[in-house]
Amino acid sequence: GAKLDKPVHIAGSKIRVEKCLFAGAQNSALKVGGAEISVQNCIFMENNRHANFESRALLVENEGKYRITRNTFFNNCSDAIRTLPDRRKELPLNPEISYNHILNGGIFNSDCSGIYMPSKSQGYAEVHHNWIHNINGSAFRLDLAGKELNLHHNVFWFSKRGMSVEGYGQFNIYNNTDVHSREPSDIIRNVLHHSRTTDGSLDKSFPPIDDWNVLNNLVEVFHDR
Repeated sequence: GAKLDKPVHIAGSKIRVEKCLFAGAQNSALKVGGAEISVQNCIFMENNRHANFESRALLVENEGKYRITRNTFFNNCSDAIRTLPDRRKELPLNPEISYNHILNGGIFNSDCSGIYMPSKSQGYAEVHHNWIHNINGSAFRLDLAGKELNLHHNVFWFSKRGMSVEGYGQFNIYNNTDVHSREPSDIIRNVLHHSRTTDGSLDKSFPPIDDWNVLNNLVEVFHDR
């Protein structure tokens, strides 16, 4: 592949990656595509030392359900986990990212996240019981007109920001802890997919949003933008 796209690349269905070590990759370490993906009990360390923007320790391009659980990520120089669901197919409900320990992320790169979900629907992904700390960017980020996310029972600390959730609805954000971060967690109301494009079917008048269930979070400041 291209110079920036040379990870271990596995695609198909019923993929299971277990008890593996991914260390020292020049750019991304593991790229997994397809359906019924499981990555568990693995260690990702010292990947993407050049800190380029398009690489991350684990990239999941899913067409179906996935489960990322009980992994450790440390000293990776940009995103630890990035998910990119296939928008051409019906999204599976409730994929899962859970019980991961992510630390010392984004060395040399501040535009990064511990867990990064770039855009649109996440199929009510269950992101829960993760410990994420000492990230040079956001511990968790849902970006660009996002929706359909369950974020709960996570602990974030000593990062630039704990939670950054951007979008327009169907959020359940509860029982998370964010302490000792440099900037407040935030919710950003946004229906724009990109700065120069928009989805004409979306209501851009920003009516009162009554389906953002944000409660019981232990956060010093949680900005509503």
